[in-house]
Amino acid sequence: MEKIPKQQMILISKGDTKIGAYNSMIIVKSGDQFIHELKNGEGMLYEVAEDLINPLRLIDTLSSEQVKKHK
Repeated sequence: MEKIPKQQMILISKGDTKIGAYNSMIIVKSGDQFIHELKNGEGMLYEVAEDLINPLRLIDTLSSEQVKKHK
């Protein structure tokens, strides 16, 4: 998987309530895989599926050491 450079923070909000923010946005295709890294360093490996109801398929949970190997 290609490493994506960090982009400027984008605020996600609903009305006056801040919901969250993200650092980057990527466009993926069916079959692509990505890792969602949690604050504690652990992660989850997902695959993008061609399914409008459940577009993400959890493949595996990763330890912080496994996540570091993918960086």
